[in-house]
Amino acid sequence: MIRVFLFIILSVVFFPLQAFSQQVEDYFAQDLLVSQKYGSNDKLKEYFSGVNLKSDTIYAVFFIPGSTPRLEIQLNSFDNDLKRFCPDAETVLVSVDAEEAAAKEYNRRHAYKADHYMYDNGSGYLDFLSFNTEGPMGSYVMKIDMKGGRLICGGGLYTNEDEFFEALVSAKQPKPFFTYVKERYEEKEFALPSDVRHACLYYSDVEVEGADTDFNKLNGSPIVKDGLLIISDELSESTSCFKRAGQDSYRFIGKIELTEEEKDLYMQLDDEDTENVKELGWCFYMPLSVNFIDASHIGVSYSIPDISYEKIETDGENRKKSLAILNRPVIIVRDTMLGQCTPWEYADDFFTADEEDYVYKHFYYYPLGAGLMAMYCVKMAWPIDYFEEFNGNPEKDPFMEDFYSYDNPYMVMVDMKTGKQLFKFGHLPEVAKETMTGYYYCGGIADGDGKEMVYGTQYAGELYLAPVFDPGNVIRTYRVFDLDRRCMPVPDESRFRTNEYGKDYAEFYRRRITALRLTENEIHCIVEVKMSTDLGVKASEYEYVALDRQTGKIEEKYLIEKQQPDDLVIAVNLTFDKTPQPFYFCKRGDKYIVVFVAEKSF
Repeated sequence: MIRVFLFIILSVVFFPLQAFSQQVEDYFAQDLLVSQKYGSNDKLKEYFSGVNLKSDTIYAVFFIPGSTPRLEIQLNSFDNDLKRFCPDAETVLVSVDAEEAAAKEYNRRHAYKADHYMYDNGSGYLDFLSFNTEGPMGSYVMKIDMKGGRLICGGGLYTNEDEFFEALVSAKQPKPFFTYVKERYEEKEFALPSDVRHACLYYSDVEVEGADTDFNKLNGSPIVKDGLLIISDELSESTSCFKRAGQDSYRFIGKIELTEEEKDLYMQLDDEDTENVKELGWCFYMPLSVNFIDASHIGVSYSIPDISYEKIETDGENRKKSLAILNRPVIIVRDTMLGQCTPWEYADDFFTADEEDYVYKHFYYYPLGAGLMAMYCVKMAWPIDYFEEFNGNPEKDPFMEDFYSYDNPYMVMVDMKTGKQLFKFGHLPEVAKETMTGYYYCGGIADGDGKEMVYGTQYAGELYLAPVFDPGNVIRTYRVFDLDRRCMPVPDESRFRTNEYGKDYAEFYRRRITALRLTENEIHCIVEVKMSTDLGVKASEYEYVALDRQTGKIEEKYLIEKQQPDDLVIAVNLTFDKTPQPFYFCKRGDKYIVVFVAEKSF
C-alpha cells in the first residue's frame, strides 16, 4: 500500500512544518530517479520547441495519466504551490504514453493546472531522459535550463512541503549526465525467436459498436464469454460492456461504474470533509482489471479511497486536520445482466498483517472454482523495496545465493467467502537464482476448475498442475517455452541492489505468459514476445500455445499474426468459453475490432 500523509486546510491553517536545510535531491522519491542522457542538449531543446515558452528556465512535470493516480495527488496543487515561492515560474505539464484526446479529458477532469500542456504518445522524452525503472512510474518534476538544454534537477514527486519548493527554486547547478542502463542493452530490437511457428490462420473480425470511450489505456485485457465483451479502461475510470449482435458486431449495453455508495465504501470523514477532498481532486477510483468470478458474475478489481482522520487539533476557532490517504482494494460485482451485487471485500487485515514481509498485487486475481482465488504476491525485498539492513540477510537479499534456498512464494490462496488469506505457495524458479533477479521477472498466473489448478511464474516458461487445496503437491510440470540462455548476461555485482540491474535482463526474459486457461483436456496460453528493449517502441508479438493436460505435449502452437498489417493491437487474450479461443483487440482506422484467430485445417 502507498501511505500518503497530507496537511490540508479544511478551515484555516496548515500544521506548522519543521524547518530543514537540504538539497533538492533529498526531496525526490529515491526509488524513482531520472537523469539526462549524455550529449542530449539539443534533443531536450527540440522536445520543447513547440511550446511558446517565455523563460529560460521551466518546471516540467512528466506523468502517465491514470497510471499511478495516488502518486498524482501533488499534481493538483503543484502549480500553485510552486508559484508561492516563485511567482514567475513557468510550468509545463507533460502527459506521456496516452492518446492526446483522452489525456486532455483526464487532466480536465482532475483540474491539473499548468502554464503549458504537452501530449507525448510517441515516447519522445526518451531521447533525452533516462529512468532507473523501466520507463516512468508515478509523477516526476524537472527543473530545466532551456538555454543550455540541461536538466538542472529532477525526480519522483511525492511531497508538497515548503522546503521542497524552496530547494527546487534555489537549485542552479545542472545534474550530471547519466544513463541508467548498459549501452549494449539499450534500444535493441530483436528478431523473432527461432522456434516461433508461422501458420495459415483463419480470422473472424467483429466490430465494437456504440462505445463512448477511446480505449487507449486498458487495465488488463478485454474478456469474452458467451457473447459478452467487457473492456476496462484506465483513463475513463470505467468498464464498458458489449453484447454480440449477429456475426459482425458487439453492441454497447452499458457500463460498470461505481455507485456513490461504492465510492464511499471506505470514506471515514464527515460529509463536509468528504466533499472537500473530492473537490480537491484527491479521490481516485481505479478499475484495475476485469474477470469472471463464476458463471454468472463479473468482478472488476478496483482501488478506491480509504481516507480517515490522522489527527485533529483545535486551537481556539481554528481546527487543524491531517488526513491519512490509503489505497483500499475491492472487487465490484455485477451479474451478467449488469445488475448490482454486493461488493466483494478483502478481510480487514489482508494487506496489513504481514505488510513488512509481503506485497500483494491485487491488480489481477484468478478465480479457481471451489470458492477460491489466487493472487500474485511478492516478498518485501528488491526490487519492490530495499533497505541497507537487508544487505547480507539471506531471507531478504536476492543478491545472495542463500536467498533462493528460503521459502519464496509468489502466490497467495484466498477464501472468497471470507476474504481471508489461506496460505502462500509457489517457489521462485532456478533461473531467478542464475540471474540473481529475485522477483523482478516473476509475475504469478493461475487458473483452475474447482478440483485442480495450473499455475506458475509468467517469465520462466514452466507451469504446474496441482490440487486447488494443495498446490504444493505438484502432479505434473509443463514447459510452455524455453529461455534462450545464450542471451543471459553474467550478473554484474557493481549494479546489484539498483533498480536498473533488472533492465540488463530485458533481452533474456523476452517471453511471458499473459493468459492461461485450464480445460478438461488441455492448457491454453497466450505468450507475449517482446521485440525491442527500447521503451519508446511498444513492440510485441504474441503466440498461442495449447498443451495436452495429461502428457504435457504441445498440441498446437503458432504466432498470432495480424489480419491486416495496419491493425493497432491493443491487447491479446483467450475467451472464457468451454473451448478457449485466442483473439486480439485492435484499432483499425477509427474503429475498434475484436479479431478471433484459429489455425486453418486442410
